[in-house]
Parts: sequence; C-alpha cells; structure tokens
Amino acid sequence: MREIYLKYVSYLTIQKEEDITVNPIFKKEVSYRQALESELARTSVERSELQEVKVKYNQMEENMERMLDVFTWNRLPPRMKDKYGNIDNMKKEC
Repeated sequence: MREIYLKYVSYLTIQKEEDITVNPIFKKEVSYRQALESELARTSVERSELQEVKVKYNQMEENMERMLDVFTWNRLPPRMKDKYGNIDNMKKEC
C-alpha cells in the first residue's frame, strides 16, 4: 500500500506555484531579451550616426564642387567671363 501511495502522492498533495523568476529557462529568456534590446539600441545609434555622416558628406561634396567652380572661374580669361557672366551660365552651355 505504501508503494501505491508514494506513486500517487504528488497528485494528492496541493502543490504551491513555482516562482517563475528562479526558473533557469526564464532567466535565460530574460537575458536574451535584454541582449536584443541593447543590440537594437546600439543599431539605432549607429544608424543615426551614419545618417549624420551622410549629410556631412553631401555638404562637403557640394562645398568642394563650389570651390572648384570658384577656382575655375578665377582662372578664366576676362573675355570668357564676359561671355558667360557667371559660372552657372558657363556650366549650362558646356
């Protein structure tokens, strides 16, 4: 009789709820989620930094083009300057 009782005692007794926060699977999932959240934050920061770099690059490219235009315009002979009036008109015709 004792053997039968021991076999079914787990079904007969009232079991208390297990604290899920001590479960190793739960802890693993929590740490995984935290890792994903930190990776998402890092990726967002990198993306915004790349967008800022792209804007600065485009500005520098425009400035460089304008500087080349000024340099080219300053090296033109006076008759060419009189013909075109400014560098933008010269670019349109060429």
